[in-house]
Amino acid sequence: MGLFDLFNKEKRKEAREKSLSETAKSVLDVTFEEDALWLCYNGHLVAPMSMLTDKNDINECMALVSLMRQLYVKRHL
Repeated sequence: MGLFDLFNKEKRKEAREKSLSETAKSVLDVTFEEDALWLCYNGHLVAPMSMLTDKNDINECMALVSLMRQLYVKRHL
């Protein structure tokens, strides 16, 4: 981001949203542990995905995590 972009409100908002999106991707994730998919927050196991969704499909789990990431960005904007 250049010097003049600092004065452009839209550019600042876009940069902030991109930064938050990258943070959300690194903080919220899914991992495979002990024959089950687990929700991870900042690298730590939180809960098995079976507690959060009835389906144990990786696509369904990633869709849920994707929604959580979007909500994270929305909340911190």
